[in-house]
Amino acid sequence: MKTKDWIIEKLKENDFNSSKVYTMYNEYCRDFSTPCKEESYKRQVRLYSSENKLDIIEPVIIEQTKDSVKEEFNNDVYSAFVSSNWVKTPEDLIKHLNIDVNIWELTKFTRNYWGSETNPNFQVKGEFKKKKVEFNEKIVLESIKKAVSEFVPKKIDVFKQQRINTSENVVELDVVDLHYGQDSEDYSLDIARDLAIKSVFNLCQQSAIYNPKKILLVLGNDFFNVDNDKNTTHAGTPQQECTRWQKTFESGLFLCVALVELCREFADEVEVKIVPGNHDFTRMFYIGCALKQRYIHTPEVEIDNSEMTRKYFAFGNNLICFTHGDKEIKGKLPFIISREQPEAFANVKFIEVHCGHLHSEKETLIMCNEDVQIKTRVLPSLVGRGDWTSSKGYMSVRESQAFVWNAEFGNIAIFKYHI
Repeated sequence: MKTKDWIIEKLKENDFNSSKVYTMYNEYCRDFSTPCKEESYKRQVRLYSSENKLDIIEPVIIEQTKDSVKEEFNNDVYSAFVSSNWVKTPEDLIKHLNIDVNIWELTKFTRNYWGSETNPNFQVKGEFKKKKVEFNEKIVLESIKKAVSEFVPKKIDVFKQQRINTSENVVELDVVDLHYGQDSEDYSLDIARDLAIKSVFNLCQQSAIYNPKKILLVLGNDFFNVDNDKNTTHAGTPQQECTRWQKTFESGLFLCVALVELCREFADEVEVKIVPGNHDFTRMFYIGCALKQRYIHTPEVEIDNSEMTRKYFAFGNNLICFTHGDKEIKGKLPFIISREQPEAFANVKFIEVHCGHLHSEKETLIMCNEDVQIKTRVLPSLVGRGDWTSSKGYMSVRESQAFVWNAEFGNIAIFKYHI
């Protein structure tokens, strides 16, 4: 099937609603091994929907428009040459090419004219450059303020658990290395959002039989794919992003709130641990600030957004350390934990460290002495395989996990959600 036939079929299915077919570009990309650019796709949708119903499939329609477009891409510069009998002004050109003026800025415009008054012809050339958006604290805080003040949690239609007698159990849910915003063949904002919500809901359902008194939701560990407007990690490594940083930040904040609200359906208390990663070290601190403001008057929800990169949870005979795992010197964790949590380290029976970073599951046991042992778990991820991981041949299982902790007996169950 050709692109033209695919677009016409979708127009028929949607009563020739071009606006709706515009939003189906990702579906189009999945159906074609060599899809056209999004601007070209939208232009063809507009072309094939310009006439009534089935008439649009007649070849003569293409000839009647008298429009032809030649496009060139060179890094952050996009040039278009349009021959048309109606595109005359910069505004016409932007409309015809369906340019997103939030991303692109017209820097050069040239127009040529020939023909007669009854048969005018125009050729225009436009040169667009990608806008450089400055990342500053004021913009971020305004985005947080807007998201927190306007967001109304969506009520998820799930069965409300009857929690007459809660147990001495806590369920730990880990959303690790989601890389929200990553652009790859099998991954997008919508896919990442859907996977996060489905996994948390599924793990909450599985662990509900233990009737937890609290759900411990661990966010961060490269929740976001990039840390700034330059689409790089915190250290400056370039990444492939699917959209503008403002959109990923705001929708990512909405997703975090939705996950907290989902957890509240299954437990009376929710505690959130914000663990910064090497991709989103700054962004996750901002997310933590926004969540603290969102739940400032909700005592049942606690947000741990302290400046310490490692977060701890002490519960009965258990001490759990949460860290991304990319900074600590190998073999130093027992010493670090004993210094940062001396009282709990001396009194608890079960000590574990939960890390991310590697996107695959791994478990090791550190023997301090015959009485003290620390289990380190590297947790798997739901993220799709990007260009770098695919080129390296990494094929780890995509999954998320939940741990059930009992105050006396430690870890008594592990649940998994697989893709």
